[in-house]
Amino acid sequence: MRKLIQAIEAISKVGGYFSGALVFILMLLIMYEVFTRFVISKPAGYADEISGYLFLAIGFIALAYTWQQRGHVRVEALVTRLPRRVARWIRLATLVIALAFVGLSTQVAYAFLVDIYKRQLVSMTQLRIFLLWPLIPLGVGFALLLLQIIAEFVRAIGAIKEGKGEEAI
Repeated sequence: MRKLIQAIEAISKVGGYFSGALVFILMLLIMYEVFTRFVISKPAGYADEISGYLFLAIGFIALAYTWQQRGHVRVEALVTRLPRRVARWIRLATLVIALAFVGLSTQVAYAFLVDIYKRQLVSMTQLRIFLLWPLIPLGVGFALLLLQIIAEFVRAIGAIKEGKGEEAI
């Protein structure tokens, strides 16, 4: 089980670094758009659409890495004042809620992608991009986040069983 959790965390880390690389690509694309618009007065009309898809990919692919690094918003004012044992159980309860929410979100994202594929939806812009490709990060991001939360859930159960472990809080 430990190797599986380590594999999930490694995948999350790769997703985070991949999102970082996409930020760099997004920056280059925006710089190109600014150059073509203001220097040579011939704007690249596709840069807005592609940058929107890149922004979506950056946000969703980085979800699991952000969770792993504890970068999401957390309210700990009450939990830090409770006994450690009680705080671990509250953490487990919040992880169950997160699992339910992210599990449902993953399922909805997958259904959305299947619908796009069945209907063969394309963008309404001049590029006419098949929307499945730029929206795949939506499903992948939720699936990676779900795996990361499952890994943390397993760790939280281990911390409760052992009666120790700061990682559960």
